[in-house]
Amino acid sequence: MRCDQDLPRSHIMIAPRGICACCCGASTIGKLVIELIQSNRLEVLAAQLAQALMQATDDAPLQPVIVLVPHPGMARWLRRWLAEHIGICANIDFVLPAVFAWRVLAARLSPAPRESVYAREVLVWRIVQLLPTLLDRAEFAPLQRYLAGDNNSTRLYPLAARLADTYDKYLVYRGDWLLAWEKGRLLDLGEDEIWQQKLWIALVQQVSEPHRAALFQRLLQQPASLQLDSDFVLPTVIHGFGLSQLAPVHLDVLRWLSAARDVRLYQLNYSLHYWGDLTAERDLARYRARWMQLGLPDRSAYHDVGHPLLASWGKPGRDFLQRLHNDETLQETDAFELMPGDSLLTRLQRSLLLLEPEQCTPLPNATDRSLQIHACANRLREVEALHDVLLDAFSENLSLMPRDVVVMVPRIDDYASAISAVFVSQPASRQIPFRIADRALLAEHVVLQGFRALLDLPQWRFSASEVLGFLSQTPVMRCFDISEQEKVSLAQWIEAAGIRWGLDASFRADLGVGDFSEHTWREGLDRLLAGYALGDDIDVWRGVAPIADIEGQYVQALGKLATLLQSLQQLRERLTHPQTMAQWQQLLLAALDDFFLPATDDSEAVEALTGLRAALGALATNAERALLDQPIAFAAMREALDEQLAEPGSFSRFPGDGVTFCTLVPLRAVPFRVVALLGMNDGEFPRIATPNSFDLMRQHVRLGDRNTRDDDRYLFLEALLAARDRVHLSYIDRRAEDGQPRPPSALIDELLEFFRGVVEADASEDRMQKVHAALLRRHPLHPFAREYFSAANVLQSFADEWLPAARSEPIAAPMPRFADNRSSYAEADAPVAITLADLQRFFSHPARVQLHDRLGIDLYDDSAEIQDDETFVLDGLGGYNARVAMLELSLKHGSLPETLPDSLRLAGLFPAGPTAGSVYAAHRESLNDLAKELRHFSLNSDPDAQKTAVLDIAGFTLDMTWNSAHGAGLLNHRVGGLRARDHLSAWLMHLVLSAVNAYAVDAKPVYFGIKKARIEAATFARLSVPEAIEILRVLIDIYRRSFAELLPLFPESQYAFAVAQRKAKDAHAAAIESWYGNEHQRGEYLDAHVALLARGREPLIDAEFETLAQTIFMPLLDCSTASDET
Repeated sequence: MRCDQDLPRSHIMIAPRGICACCCGASTIGKLVIELIQSNRLEVLAAQLAQALMQATDDAPLQPVIVLVPHPGMARWLRRWLAEHIGICANIDFVLPAVFAWRVLAARLSPAPRESVYAREVLVWRIVQLLPTLLDRAEFAPLQRYLAGDNNSTRLYPLAARLADTYDKYLVYRGDWLLAWEKGRLLDLGEDEIWQQKLWIALVQQVSEPHRAALFQRLLQQPASLQLDSDFVLPTVIHGFGLSQLAPVHLDVLRWLSAARDVRLYQLNYSLHYWGDLTAERDLARYRARWMQLGLPDRSAYHDVGHPLLASWGKPGRDFLQRLHNDETLQETDAFELMPGDSLLTRLQRSLLLLEPEQCTPLPNATDRSLQIHACANRLREVEALHDVLLDAFSENLSLMPRDVVVMVPRIDDYASAISAVFVSQPASRQIPFRIADRALLAEHVVLQGFRALLDLPQWRFSASEVLGFLSQTPVMRCFDISEQEKVSLAQWIEAAGIRWGLDASFRADLGVGDFSEHTWREGLDRLLAGYALGDDIDVWRGVAPIADIEGQYVQALGKLATLLQSLQQLRERLTHPQTMAQWQQLLLAALDDFFLPATDDSEAVEALTGLRAALGALATNAERALLDQPIAFAAMREALDEQLAEPGSFSRFPGDGVTFCTLVPLRAVPFRVVALLGMNDGEFPRIATPNSFDLMRQHVRLGDRNTRDDDRYLFLEALLAARDRVHLSYIDRRAEDGQPRPPSALIDELLEFFRGVVEADASEDRMQKVHAALLRRHPLHPFAREYFSAANVLQSFADEWLPAARSEPIAAPMPRFADNRSSYAEADAPVAITLADLQRFFSHPARVQLHDRLGIDLYDDSAEIQDDETFVLDGLGGYNARVAMLELSLKHGSLPETLPDSLRLAGLFPAGPTAGSVYAAHRESLNDLAKELRHFSLNSDPDAQKTAVLDIAGFTLDMTWNSAHGAGLLNHRVGGLRARDHLSAWLMHLVLSAVNAYAVDAKPVYFGIKKARIEAATFARLSVPEAIEILRVLIDIYRRSFAELLPLFPESQYAFAVAQRKAKDAHAAAIESWYGNEHQRGEYLDAHVALLARGREPLIDAEFETLAQTIFMPLLDCSTASDET
């Protein structure tokens, strides 16, 4: 009862229910059975516990004090609080209620087992073993249909896991059902009850050990005063701290113990009024609909909403309070505290305590940041906004420490990368220490991810990128003694050997895609090793085409690669065969040793491997306890191991020493000065759990039953009430796909709606606009938005590196010209001596040369690009290389044979299988014709006899080299279509030969290409020496100018412009088509160097673009003639 004497509103005195602490002094209640000490503040409860511990007079001072806690995180917080406030925390056994109840049971009913064969992790293997033997019975027809055709246990283990979860819940919440089933009684629970009863009876008959429900029934039927086993001595007082939820059987054990021991529960209660009978608005709406449907009058007046947030979010706590108060022997002591202060957070918490929603008015002013909701574009922006909010909080209150902050999210693995990216990258002045708790074991270290890749081996295609990606992990490289330089060489050799995917021909045959070996690891390694052993002189050796240039100091890496592949192949083979759990443990432990070698000073890697070994050991132990000795399919073992590895790792501790990031988990309502909840998104929180369709508890609900959605709503309430200074809520307010608005969690909406209902609106704005203005902060898309650096804005950024970008004008005008069009050189820096090769290189790709040679910028990665798919057509670089090889073979042997020769087929240049022959035949004739033309120019010439000359042109010395084939008129050839750069390269060669009069008398300058499997040829008219020198002078002058300025030289588009202009067509339209490309040709603008050089320009309408096009290409076109074929 409440004391009638007025007490100060800031604090309500401690008094037992039935005692007036102000005016009475003696209890009106008889013998104490369970004492309930309740408060709205966990610190007050901790102080009560500390006082009890300090005043304890136990006959056995060395006996540990038992304190029941709902979560290990609560134990760590309480241990720290006691040590800080009473100077020591020692000899206290913090234990979970379920563990404590089992200890009592095992001690009283000795020799009860220490671990039960009905534990969920053991029960699942018992069901895996037992269920297939029952499927022939008629009762199990639904399960038989579900498991039909499940040859590799991909369905059996998940079903067994769901059944184990269901029976585990029954053991805790429906023990009476199980006991009734064992007696042969059905309870009319639904159509799934029959087979569940039969399966349960079979599980019980399988072992002699009784289950928990039967053991607890026996325990509670015996007097609690009897002596327990001497190995487990109960102290005179059992303390339960912060137990906001207790399973019915665990509460029954405490009631049973209270007959012989003092049981004290230090309980969080968020309202000093009884609120176990509050009705949520959404439930009331459902009731009204039902009354209307049944034609009954509206009975809303008989239901008390009290505080809408407490009624809506507090169901688990409300149910627990009802179960506690159903016990007539409960002694209650109130220790509620009215929080001082006038912040919105304090007033909200006070309104819940007093069940007075009007306490939340008026809404806060701009300086009150105790409760804010932040809408952000994505998870990264959520974390960035949080970092600024924390810096603001630390600067505002110097007593606030990082350890006083907790950040909770629905799934910590979804936010871990963003948290690390934001918090680790800060400069020293903005560093905030932090710790990420609750990460799954597999997510904590690269070696665990590598192990996960090994478990995926049965699904591997053994693509080049898969193997190289696995090999690139540091522990794997160390295990196989592969250096970084060796890894680079291996990548280049793998690409050169044409390795794409598949171990060998039989591997591909097993996948049903043909038994060919082209592009497999077996063929590629054979070619690489043959190239190392035989050199470059043999085309084909015993069905292998050796790779040239396999030499150097890193060649030993080939052997290491072969060893790695052999180990992977052997492990994959063993993973495909069922084995006992002990054999699986032995195999996977050996795999850890065979593939991973962490550095001796890498403590995290060592701990990760230790965690893996422990997980494997636990699986084997559980199977042994289940008496499971039959072989288990890999799929079932993998499912079980994934469950084990999904548990938080051993070094994921809550709370941490810095800012604690963790998953929103029930029973963690420890106080923090700042509480932040991220990811409060619609559909993500409250979390949506898919219940088992055969869970009978869903149709037959009892008081105290738990579900994920209600637990999450209660978590949200606990988080709001655990904060002492600030609450920071954030959600993602737009969809990543299209930027459209995205609603927040229903809990955010309910909170805003609650404030809308309690505030007063003026004439200028409605209630919701007023609430949004006071509480909701919408963040810009980028951290460099101007709003963050405006004194008038409530959103402020501490990231001063973004200030210049924020102050700059919005980018509405075109981008500025790249590098202001100036080179880092001057014309005087141009070399005096140049070669023909220099000119050809410059005019072939002027954008790349200017950026690389003048500014030191190279946008191309010269490392090998790993391909995972074999060639199907001869296009791109692979097709070009194949045609080059065909041309070389034709020149060497006179012509190409009718069928694809082994030297080409085995070189990995052609599609695998019969397709190769048709692709080869499509190009054979044109390449033979081209070889014939090239041989014509090689007659009576020695290709190794080089001629040289030097010309002085416009102050430059031009060195030239050519051979007799050039002198005979062969300027160039290409096994692809002729491009502008090919025309320019041949043109420069023609100018040089003409300038030194090196042509034979009857020479006809020509160069060749192949387009659509037909030869195309272009010829130049002969030039006089003065004409050639003058054109060279102009081109050399352009080359010289490129040292002083970045010239808009784009050969492909300028060539198209010049050709069209010469034909009196639309030159600009032709240039645009070449610049942007079409379905038949790639646009020049798509080249990275061209795009960068053109930035800020309108090159196609630039006068200099047209001038250069005419200067360079008009003389070429005036001198050239072309034909489609010869």
